[in-house]
Amino acid sequence: YPRGKREITGAFTSKFGPKEVYSWFSQRGLEMKVEPDGRVFPVSNRASSVVDLLRMEAKNQNVNVFCDVKVKSVEWAQSEGRF
Repeated sequence: YPRGKREITGAFTSKFGPKEVYSWFSQRGLEMKVEPDGRVFPVSNRASSVVDLLRMEAKNQNVNVFCDVKVKSVEWAQSEGRF
């Protein structure tokens, strides 16, 4: 979470707690460290380590990632079991 004691909130953090998030990243090989105040960072101290892992996992799960594109709608393709 950002400095200044503001936590990131939203659908992701309401569904997955810190232990689940830490476990998810650890299971995928991202080494992390916990600061004395409880904040968690990659051992590399580089946000790009997190981004690279997320991109790799998206690719492994056959997720198409589009940048600089406006989303007009999202629909569930029930017959395909995906969005």
